[in-house]
Amino acid sequence: MHCRTSIEKIPSNFNAFALPPAPASLSAEQIAVAQQLKVLFPAYLNGLKLKDKSGALLSLGKDGNGNFKELVRSYLIASAQKELDKGTDLSSFAFLSISNGKVNALDYNAYIKYIERMKTPPAFDALDMTSPENNLFGTATVPNLHFTSFAQNQSKATSPLADPLLVKMMNPMHYIGAPQSATSKHWRIRHGAKDKDTSFAIPVMLATLLDNKGYDVNLELPWEKPHSGDYDLNELFAWIDGICAKGGK
Repeated sequence: MHCRTSIEKIPSNFNAFALPPAPASLSAEQIAVAQQLKVLFPAYLNGLKLKDKSGALLSLGKDGNGNFKELVRSYLIASAQKELDKGTDLSSFAFLSISNGKVNALDYNAYIKYIERMKTPPAFDALDMTSPENNLFGTATVPNLHFTSFAQNQSKATSPLADPLLVKMMNPMHYIGAPQSATSKHWRIRHGAKDKDTSFAIPVMLATLLDNKGYDVNLELPWEKPHSGDYDLNELFAWIDGICAKGGK
């Protein structure tokens, strides 16, 4: 069996949409939207019925706390530990608790404040339909469309919803392990620990579902890495070589 891969180098400063930075403060309207989403997300997460390595159900309470949040935190701690093991001085990061060469804890709220906000609520399905994602779901005749009922119900622009099938197709969670799907056996997922284009919850949910379905998955949140860069190609090739050495099994 032969394994081949081809990766086109992307400049580290590449940004397909070059979005302007989010404002330092949110408006009252944006805060209200954020509060509504905060209430909705735990119900969505809990409905996925994801499980940790011990088989315990992962969940969030209405306040956003729970063992799923602790799982996300554990990936960030592992990321910091890997960087510390490389010899990097992490003593300037006040949100980390380090002793005897071990990262013992991470203040999650302080960490989120450190990496800062990139987008304003609701981030992707913008209420004025100006986001790149609104354009993604557009058609040949309608450039931008809402793709969630949440945004459509609060929209500042009249818009029908995007084709439900298209919306479904953009979410791999619907297809992993499904009877009609041919799911890859091996997954390598990297989301920079300073990548704020989307929540850390997204790659963790994806990786957890894959693991629950019995697939080989390798997820890391590389320390201080944003949404760009060829920062671990050697590790990527080593991962591919390892799979090839086992005959792709």
